[in-house]
Amino acid sequence: MTDHYQKIKNIFQKARSEGRDFLLEPEVYQIFEVIGLKIPAHFFLPRGTTISDSSLAQLPTDKVVVKVVSPQILHKSDWGGVKITTKDKDHIGHLLTVMEKEIRAKAKTAGFLDSLEIKGFLICELVPYENIGLGTELIYGVKLTREFGPVLHLGWGGKEVEFIHRLLTPEGTGLTVLAEDKSSLDLEKTLEKNPIIEKLCRPFRGQSPIIKASYLVKTLRNLSSLCSYFSPLNAGAEFSIEEIEANPVVISNHKQVALDGLCRFSSRQWPRVHPPPEAIDFLLHPRSIGIIGVSKEMNIGRIILQNIINAGFPAEKIMVIKPGMKTIDGCRCYPHLANLPQSLDLFIVAIPAEKTPPLIEEITLQQKAKSVILISGGIGEKKGTEKIEQNIKTLIEKHRQEKGKLTPILNGGNCLGVFSSPGHFDTTFVPAVKIYPSPRPKKRLVPLAFISQSGALMISILSNLPFLQPAYGISIGNQIDLTASEYLNYFADRDNILILAIYLEGFREGDGWRFIQAARRFLQHPNRVIIVYKGGRSAFGQEATSSHTASIAGDYHIFEQVMKQEGIIVAKNLRQFQQLIMGFSLLVGKRGEGTRLALITNAGFESVATADLFQEEDVTLSSFSSPTKAKLNEILAKAEITQLQDIRNPLDLTPLADDYVFTQVVETVLKDDEVDGIVVSPVPMTTALNTLPPSSPIKENFTKPGTLVKELIRLFHHDSKPLVVNIDAGEVYQPLVDFLQQQGLPVFRKVDEATRFLQCYLKVNIKI
Repeated sequence: MTDHYQKIKNIFQKARSEGRDFLLEPEVYQIFEVIGLKIPAHFFLPRGTTISDSSLAQLPTDKVVVKVVSPQILHKSDWGGVKITTKDKDHIGHLLTVMEKEIRAKAKTAGFLDSLEIKGFLICELVPYENIGLGTELIYGVKLTREFGPVLHLGWGGKEVEFIHRLLTPEGTGLTVLAEDKSSLDLEKTLEKNPIIEKLCRPFRGQSPIIKASYLVKTLRNLSSLCSYFSPLNAGAEFSIEEIEANPVVISNHKQVALDGLCRFSSRQWPRVHPPPEAIDFLLHPRSIGIIGVSKEMNIGRIILQNIINAGFPAEKIMVIKPGMKTIDGCRCYPHLANLPQSLDLFIVAIPAEKTPPLIEEITLQQKAKSVILISGGIGEKKGTEKIEQNIKTLIEKHRQEKGKLTPILNGGNCLGVFSSPGHFDTTFVPAVKIYPSPRPKKRLVPLAFISQSGALMISILSNLPFLQPAYGISIGNQIDLTASEYLNYFADRDNILILAIYLEGFREGDGWRFIQAARRFLQHPNRVIIVYKGGRSAFGQEATSSHTASIAGDYHIFEQVMKQEGIIVAKNLRQFQQLIMGFSLLVGKRGEGTRLALITNAGFESVATADLFQEEDVTLSSFSSPTKAKLNEILAKAEITQLQDIRNPLDLTPLADDYVFTQVVETVLKDDEVDGIVVSPVPMTTALNTLPPSSPIKENFTKPGTLVKELIRLFHHDSKPLVVNIDAGEVYQPLVDFLQQQGLPVFRKVDEATRFLQCYLKVNIKI
C-alpha cells in the first residue's frame, strides 16, 4: 500500500470510529489532493468557535465561500448551506448565525431536527475560474455498482448536472468507464473523441485550449486506481469506496480545482471461490451422463432423456436414477445415486426445487459427478425459495474450498438446459417438433455459442432461425454457480467459437467486472465478436445513492457504455439481437477492407430512404470507381435503364431490370475496390425478376439457373466481400426468403435494418 492509500485508510478508520460511513468535506479534500485535484485555500471552523485573524489571512481572495459541515447534509446547496460573503469576521459571523437558523428551520420541516448535527463550517477562498459556458463546471465521480464494482464518470457538472445530462446523448454526456489500474494511454485513447476533450483541450471557436488533455487523463487514472484499490473486488482492502464525487470542478489558471465533494465508504467484500474453467469441459463434452426425474410417462425428465438420445449421445453412456426399473429408452436404470458404478461427467437434475439441496449434497459428498445441470424451476425466484438457492451456493463454495475434493460445477437452476453440438447431447426439455418446422430444414453448423439467462428466449430465436445450428446453447438460469462470465472465460480459450450471443438480465455481485475481463480475453483473438442484449433495464440495480454521479450514470447507461468501450455489440432490441446473431453467423469468413457500403435496388423509395440513412446515422456511402461506372453504364444502357436513372450509390435499377441485368450489376459492384460490402434489395413484385417458387400460378421459378436468386447464391459463396439481401415484401415471398437463408445468405425484411447491420458488421470487421 502506498503512503497515500495508508493516509486515506486512516481517514476511513477515524470516521468509522466516530460511527460514520461517510467523510466530512475537509476529509474529502484530502483525497482530492491525493488524486491531483487542486482544492481551495480553506480552514475548518468548529461550531461555537471564533474566527482567528491568522486563519482568515490564509485565504487570498476578498470574498469567501462559507459552507456548512454536517453529517446529515450532503448536498449543501439544497439546504442553503453555501453562501458567499466578504472576507470580514463580522460579516462571516453574522452569516453563520443566519445560515444555521435557516438550516434548522428546513430540518424541522423535513422531520429530522432532533438528529441534525452541525459540526462546523468550512471557510474557503472564492476561486476565480474560466467561464466558457458548457464545460465551465465538470464532475468527477465514482459509483460502486453491484455488478461492475467501481465505475468512474467524467462529465459536465454543476448544480444542473442532471438536467444537462437529460438533454444530451449518452456519447455527449462524458466518459463512463470501469475504475481500474488503467494506463494513461488507454484512457487517452478512450477520451480522444469525447466532447469534453473537444471543448477544453483543443482550440474551440477561436479560443485556445484551457487545459491539457494529459492533466485530465492523469486525474482520471489516479481516481480510477484509488477506487480500484478501495473496492470489494480487492480482497486485501479493509474499506470500499461506495461513492466519491468532486462537483463542481472548475479550471483556474489551467489547473482543475474541486470546489465541493462527498465520499461514502463501507467494508463490503465480495469473496467467492470460482469454479475452475477447465471443469466446464466436462459439462459441454461429457463422456457419460446421468439423470434423475425421469418418469414412465412423458414428463420433463423423459423429454430431456429422449432429446439427449436423439442428439446422438450413446444410450449405453446414459444412466438413469429410477427405482423399480432396469432400463428406460435403452438406458440402464439405478435405484439410488449411491448405486451408480462410477463418477459421471454430467448429471441432470430434473426434480422439484425443494428436493434439490440434499441431492446436490449427496452428489458432492459421494463425488458422483463432475458437473450438474440444475433444471429445477422456482429456485430463488418464487417467494420462499431464496433459502434453497443460498443453501446450494453455500454447499458448493464450502466444498470447493477444501482441496483435493471433487466439487461439481453447477449450471442453473431455473434453466431450460444445455445443448452441445460437439458433445452430441441436448438436455433441453422442449421437443424439437415444438421448435423447428417439419420436416426439419437442413441446419448450418456455425461457430456460435448462445448463452442466455432465459431459455425461452434462446429457443424462440432459434425457432426463428431454423437454418442455424449453434455449436452450443446454454441456458444459465439463476447462475447459482456458473455465470455468463465463467462461460465467456472458457470460450476465450476455444478456437471453435468465433461468435458469442449473450442475453443477460443481471449479474451476481462483481460478475460484471469479471465478464469484462473475460470479454477482453475472448476478443484478443482474431475474427471474434460478442453480441449482448440486456433485459430488465429498468430494474437493474436499484440501490439508494446520494451523489449526482449515481443519477446521471444510470445502471443501464453504465452497462451500455462499459460494453461498447470493450468492442462488445449491444443490441437495442430483441429484433436487432436476432438479426445480429443471424448476420454474423452467416457472414463468418467474409471481410471488407473498410466500411464503405453500396446499395443495389430496383425501387426508388429504398434508394431515397437509404440515402437518408447514410446521412443521419453516419453510414459510409462508397463511391464507385471510374471503371465500375463505365461498366455499369454499359450494362444499363443495353437494358435502356440509363435514360431513367443516373449511375450513383444507392443505385436504383428500376423495375425494368431483369435477372440477368441485376446479376451483372451486383457482380460488377462486388469487384469494385471502392466497395467493402453490398446490400442487395430486389423488391420482388416486379415481373422482370423470378421471385416466386415453381408452384406459382404465373410459371416463375427462382430456383432455375440464371435467376438473380441462384446467381446471388453463387456470388455470395465465391466472393470474400460481405453481401446481405433485403426482401421487403409480404408472406407470398417467404419461400424466397427461406430458400436464400437455407443457402447461407443473410436475409432482412427492411432495407434500413439490412444497412444498419452491414455497417455494424464492417465496423467490427475492421477492428478484428
